[in-house]
Amino acid sequence: MQINSLSRNNSMIIKRYTIFSLLILLISPDSFARLRDYETTRLKSTAGTGVGSVLMDESSILNPAGLAFYTMGSIYFQKGGTTVTNSNPTEPYRGNEPASMGIIASDASAGTGGSISYTTQAQGFETRKRISAALATPVTKNSAIGSTIRKTTDELSPSGYGNDLYKERYTQFIFGITHAISDKFTLGLTAVDPLKKRAEDTRGLMGFQYTFENIITLMGDLGADYSTDPSSTLQWRGALQIRAYNDFYLRFGTFSDKAWSERGNGAGIGWVGPKLVFEIAYKNTKIDERAELNQKGQSIKDTSFSLAYKF
Repeated sequence: MQINSLSRNNSMIIKRYTIFSLLILLISPDSFARLRDYETTRLKSTAGTGVGSVLMDESSILNPAGLAFYTMGSIYFQKGGTTVTNSNPTEPYRGNEPASMGIIASDASAGTGGSISYTTQAQGFETRKRISAALATPVTKNSAIGSTIRKTTDELSPSGYGNDLYKERYTQFIFGITHAISDKFTLGLTAVDPLKKRAEDTRGLMGFQYTFENIITLMGDLGADYSTDPSSTLQWRGALQIRAYNDFYLRFGTFSDKAWSERGNGAGIGWVGPKLVFEIAYKNTKIDERAELNQKGQSIKDTSFSLAYKF
């Protein structure tokens, strides 16, 4: 009888602990937060659009193949801040306000281009540190291929309160192709994490960029997680760039991602000089609540500025 009584007591303790743990997860607004992909200031202004663009500083982050079309070097620095607002006003944001920083060094002066970057992100009680290295080479006069290897260390808190932090380390690859149909029209294709080191990151993206009269540039990306049902993970992005005067560029973008129930827009301005490039950008993201993803509704407002020196 005593043994049965002890068993019943232990069973009740376990049940109460389980119920308490579930309640903590349910009331914690930031246990559903997630660290999103790092974006440069330019990418924020175009709402992430750029797979088909020939970009240099973004090579180790987006499509590495574009680096092969340059014959110069670059040192890039970026700083960003973020404001997160939960859809439910009774659930205040917990933890530190999000922030990000990035340093990118690229060199394509020898024909074959290389790039290395170090980025950090913080949101709530969670952080991410990532080192990426990209390599790109031309295969024809108008085509290039490239690959990126990135090593990531995440410090995560499942409960969202920071008292259960643990580290997760993983290595991923990105493969890219860029083809220039003409000086005005380019196409791009990327495969992100094809080895599925993190299943939620695996996706394929294709994009284009078309420039009209060297004044207006149209950009678009389309992709999905090709390892699952593409229709349920479809994402698209579109952007417009307007050249104002000789050195200033205005950029606007919009995006939608069914996999994470996200949508939003971005805007920014860039000054491009002979040696220096200065960018500022703003991006607004709306995240819908989804129980199957343990995801709460949020509004995220990103601000970012960057400075690059070309040589």
